[in-house]
Amino acid sequence: ESSAVLLNPEAKQALIERVYREVFLARWDPTWETLLEDRSQRLRDRLIEFYRRYSAVIFRPEWIRLYMYSGLAGMDINRRYIELLERLLFRRICLELRAELGLPGEDEVPIKPDEIELVWVLHAGIFYYGVRKFIYKAKARNMPEQTIEHAVDSMLSGAPKVLRALVRREPKRSGRP
Repeated sequence: ESSAVLLNPEAKQALIERVYREVFLARWDPTWETLLEDRSQRLRDRLIEFYRRYSAVIFRPEWIRLYMYSGLAGMDINRRYIELLERLLFRRICLELRAELGLPGEDEVPIKPDEIELVWVLHAGIFYYGVRKFIYKAKARNMPEQTIEHAVDSMLSGAPKVLRALVRREPKRSGRP
């Protein structure tokens, strides 16, 4: 006999909303956004510091397990959180990478989906450290700080070549056909 409580759809959605607000949105730190844009620091240092702070929030068993479970259960928590990441953080990282490389800004060349994917490669590598630790219970080979530094350094050493190919100055068109 099951002791599970069945919720009506409205109550279930309200519970999901509350979980999203308390577990994901309440832990969001707006200083992450300003840190990423602070050009008084080297980009490498900003990325490492951002991911150090970010991982302190998400490298918790309840956060990662809930994030993974909600995705597997088909809830929209993950999709909404991913949209938040891309809009508030990944676009900033793309723009800071462009600035670091002297590439055109978003006003000249819109951010391309492949640029966001490049940031996902960095982000996912760091996130997966937490998945291995808290979902798979795998022994970590190094400290999260080392993983963050290695991931950032790898991305920054490969990003220039990739970004220069992705972000080309699009010629300004004259009024003539």
